[in-house]
Amino acid sequence: MKGTLTLFLFASLCLSLSAQTIAGPGQIIPVPARVVEGIGVCDALAEPEVRIDEKAFRKAAGKLVPDTPEAYLLEITTKGIKILAPGEEGAFYARRSLEQMRAGVDALQCCTIVDYPRYVYRGFMYDVSRNFRSVEFLEKQMDVMASVKMNRLHIHLTDGAGWRLQIDAFPRLTSFAAWRTADKYYDWHDRSYVDVSIPGHPAAYGGYYTKDDIRRLLAHAHERYIEIIPEIEMPSHSDEVTAAYPELSCTGEKSNDLCLGNPATMSFFKRVLDEVIELFPSEYIHIGGDEANKENWKHCPKCQALMEKEGLADADALQAWFVGEIGAYLNSRGRKMTGWDDLLDGEVPEGATVMAWWNAEAGTKAVRRGHEVIMAPAERCYIQRLPDAPRVCRSAEGIYLPTDSVYVFEPVQKDMTPAQAALIKGVSACMWTEGVDSEGFAEMLMYPRLLAMAEVGWSLPANKDLKGFRERATQYCAKLRERGYETFRLEDEYGQRKAYFQPLEHLARGKKVTYNIPVSERYPAEGPSTLTDGKQGGWSYLPGSGRWQGFLSDIDVVIDLEEVREIHYVGATFMHFYPHEVCAPSRVEVSFSDDGQHFTRAAAIDSDVPEKDTSTLFFLYGAPVSGKARYVRFQAFQGSRPWLFTDEIIVN
Repeated sequence: MKGTLTLFLFASLCLSLSAQTIAGPGQIIPVPARVVEGIGVCDALAEPEVRIDEKAFRKAAGKLVPDTPEAYLLEITTKGIKILAPGEEGAFYARRSLEQMRAGVDALQCCTIVDYPRYVYRGFMYDVSRNFRSVEFLEKQMDVMASVKMNRLHIHLTDGAGWRLQIDAFPRLTSFAAWRTADKYYDWHDRSYVDVSIPGHPAAYGGYYTKDDIRRLLAHAHERYIEIIPEIEMPSHSDEVTAAYPELSCTGEKSNDLCLGNPATMSFFKRVLDEVIELFPSEYIHIGGDEANKENWKHCPKCQALMEKEGLADADALQAWFVGEIGAYLNSRGRKMTGWDDLLDGEVPEGATVMAWWNAEAGTKAVRRGHEVIMAPAERCYIQRLPDAPRVCRSAEGIYLPTDSVYVFEPVQKDMTPAQAALIKGVSACMWTEGVDSEGFAEMLMYPRLLAMAEVGWSLPANKDLKGFRERATQYCAKLRERGYETFRLEDEYGQRKAYFQPLEHLARGKKVTYNIPVSERYPAEGPSTLTDGKQGGWSYLPGSGRWQGFLSDIDVVIDLEEVREIHYVGATFMHFYPHEVCAPSRVEVSFSDDGQHFTRAAAIDSDVPEKDTSTLFFLYGAPVSGKARYVRFQAFQGSRPWLFTDEIIVN
């Protein structure tokens, strides 16, 4: 009888457990540093016992855990839930892990989690200049950032498309330069940036944050242990400034670059920064510093006079002087400077942090020069790019950056020494919003790739697992959609261009290519073998893809087939993305020769591409031909846009 009762009670317990939904640490994003699974379950709604005690935490967690207030120990037993942390931040993050586990379940699997971040800076940069976003939108995204333990929101507040921050000393920055006459950025851009409007005008688009708006954002961020870093672009990307105050340009008219030889320019930025510093408590102030044209400085009497006075050799030195002055001013006000890796063109101010955007090599260059670095290379971190194939995903920037490519990003490059690697302070995802024209579309681009970047910044490389992340991210995004977010659906992903995986066999494969016009140094792909290696490009022309060669000119190449062959077809695929000035050619010509000197035209193909289509398109320029030749000359001619990209010249 006793045995029967025991079996009955055991069976009842099993049925009770099977009726419950149980979650464990395996679904947490980002993946924790160390997890030990236990036996049994705990009520998911149990209130945790929280203790903030650095010594007790250090004793319990062990000596291998780095000294960081963001670390925590989360213990779930059949008796309840305990949180032990060295600081308030750690306790906060323990609760975020707990929230992820308990969402929508009845019970939690018993376990012990010891967790801490890999990097102190785990950021997200959002551009509100090109397309303005509400306070509520930014608050909504900070909620997710906090959930996945991201702790820096970098807001790109100013650029040519609009000034987005109230500055009392210069009211025209918001009464005039915060508005434009086209809601679509590229419509405004194609009118050569000439249209600036005023609020109340029927066609006015834009907006700005009042100081009370910023205080509200700061309060929301503070509660979530997020630091908001303001970016005030200088001395370039400043069309909106010179539109409002044309006396600050070298020409007295609207211009991308400000006049550095005019003392009023330095005075302007110091007064702006005074108000920024008063408003934002952040350690860093981001000054941009990228993509200055510098041409006006070479001809401006004021800039030339300043260069002579300061002994500056060229325009690069002039910008470095300006950046140094601003850096010193920020230091005098108790703040640190950060800026894009264009700062490396000159002397980087002492104590400044470089944000590497051009590529990971720029970050390596910065650490070799002894500078702290935030890694945000475009090829891995620019999440305005396409999360999936252009054929199934509306274009944002026309370049393919799937979630997997973000997730596998490793900030420490192979040729860095341990001392150099220690200068990497963190990572940042970035979203530039030229083509991001709605809040829902922005969220679709952000999630799950922002989750992937969160794991890059927090988790130890040895603990990362792409397959596991995709499962966790799919579940997390489903919960986000329940809360009113729009997300990309990883489970429906189309993936890479199929041609990328299909090697080609043709007469020209492996044959020598002679370039009559050189390929661009920025986009050489795999060098001279690229156009005849039998490999086709993917959805992206980025250098890391290794398949697309870029030409800032016409294309004129000659392929040596090594012997006279009968030829029936010649063709090549071209990429077209108008917003990036990448266009299919206006015309392609194919010519044959037996001696490599005298060529006879065999075919010509004229373009019928809709030039201003902002989608990412791929066009095959191919033609049937009839003839015999040893040498095949392939020429492609630019249209009205400068860049041509092709991946393989096929000869059959």
